[in-house]
Amino acid sequence: TVNSASKMIDYILTAQALSDEKICDIITPKEIEETKSVTAQKDLTDTSQALRMAEDEVKIAAAQFAFEYEYKFLSSLPSKLTVSKLYPEILDPEDKGTELLPDVLTESEPDMRDTELKMPIPKFMSGSTDFTPAQRGTSTHVFMQFADFENLYKNGAKPELERLLEKKFITADMSSLVNLAQIERFRESGIFERIRNARTVKREFRFNVKLPAEKFTSDPELSEKFREYGASVTVQGVFDCVFLDNAGSLVLIDYKTDAVNSYELSHPEAAFEKLRRRHYLQMKYYTEACALLFSRAPDEAYIYSLPLGRTVDMHFNEEPDK
Repeated sequence: TVNSASKMIDYILTAQALSDEKICDIITPKEIEETKSVTAQKDLTDTSQALRMAEDEVKIAAAQFAFEYEYKFLSSLPSKLTVSKLYPEILDPEDKGTELLPDVLTESEPDMRDTELKMPIPKFMSGSTDFTPAQRGTSTHVFMQFADFENLYKNGAKPELERLLEKKFITADMSSLVNLAQIERFRESGIFERIRNARTVKREFRFNVKLPAEKFTSDPELSEKFREYGASVTVQGVFDCVFLDNAGSLVLIDYKTDAVNSYELSHPEAAFEKLRRRHYLQMKYYTEACALLFSRAPDEAYIYSLPLGRTVDMHFNEEPDK
């Protein structure tokens, strides 16, 4: 009876016994075991399915990680390169871009047009009145960059330097470093006369051209891939001067302020050979860019050495000695 019930199940069973309606399910111990067995089997089935799904996902992930992009070799192509930083192995996989052509950066003047222009440190900041040869060379090169050649011809180097300083093309510190003697030698040179009398003259001509990527790797397999794909590298640079003379010859000039020693001053051919070897590739790339821009290769290509006061024929029909 209800009064004698000692636990909840007694109330439930008493109510069920007195009622004509089904209040609850009565499950026997056997049914409980059977239910446990079915549940365990279902869990086992679910686990097996989960394992199979996991194995499939692992296979998919492995396949994805093992995938190799067909054009992976193109990832080595930079968006843009400057002429002064180009050399034949720059795109090689093992190349880190830490080694440049011998002497290009160690002994020659920096090419401040292809990269950020670095002005000499003002004296009031450095506390020194001494300037490096590179800073002096850079200042003279900046004069050549902005000079009005007609004014230079008529009035000389000093008045033109004063004009550049007045017009703020050059700083006071830089103006003190310009080698006026070198500028005067240039003013009196045959190449200056040719520039003045040329039919067309382009100075400080900035350019962007696409050159075949296979030119810049020594890896035959990579070179062939670049060639088959038609890959190219965007190259930027600046021509110091390119002109078309009255005879119709296209002439390319690049000014250099590389230091020369006393022996080279007395033996110009030794200096010529050093300059050809040092700047051969840069000038070669310039001639290729020139051919793309003007639909013809230059008929003449020269370095004008300001310290020597002489033009150096690049002789592109001959490779310089290493």
